[in-house]
Amino acid sequence: MKMFLIILLALPFELLSQNFERLTNNEYGFSIDKPRKWVMWEMQEIKNNFTKFDFTAKQKGEIMTNTNQSVLIFSFGRSNRIKKGETMVPLVQIYLRSNPETTFDGFEGAFTRSINEDVRPLFKEFEYLEQPSRIELDGKQAVSMLTKSKLLHNGTEVISRSRIIAVPKGSYFFQISFIDGDGDYDCQELFLKIIDSIDIED
Repeated sequence: MKMFLIILLALPFELLSQNFERLTNNEYGFSIDKPRKWVMWEMQEIKNNFTKFDFTAKQKGEIMTNTNQSVLIFSFGRSNRIKKGETMVPLVQIYLRSNPETTFDGFEGAFTRSINEDVRPLFKEFEYLEQPSRIELDGKQAVSMLTKSKLLHNGTEVISRSRIIAVPKGSYFFQISFIDGDGDYDCQELFLKIIDSIDIED
């Protein structure tokens, strides 16, 4: 079961104003709050952004393959592209992926292995800031982790964080990624508020 952490990458004025809008996907029963000033990303914008990072041809192929095997539910970020003078755009992404496992134990093991075997090799440096662990999200079992990785953007090293939460639901699962960085790119408090807003129908 292959996973992919899309490492792309806003300042949370919305955290102070609590100015959010509700996004709901009725087909898959998923809802989440989006900061009102953040903008939606389409799949083509996500793919176009890959070219701004110095991945090898092989890595780009693996990224595209994994992305094409997923259903994008929602994606939104501080802006719709990396602007001049910036190295990332903090981003929230929700994908729907296939889950062949029939138990949570099996899912947890498969998801963790996929991060270690498929994602870790894509980056020059990769570490866990928070080890994979079980959490409860909207009353459902989930796997959560916080990672830190290093990649190159036009020859400049970029450090990014990714908080990933995976929630199995029958034959598929939601992979929810919250991607940010240090300094002006730090959105951890805002992300926690957004996580609290998530609702997944039974």
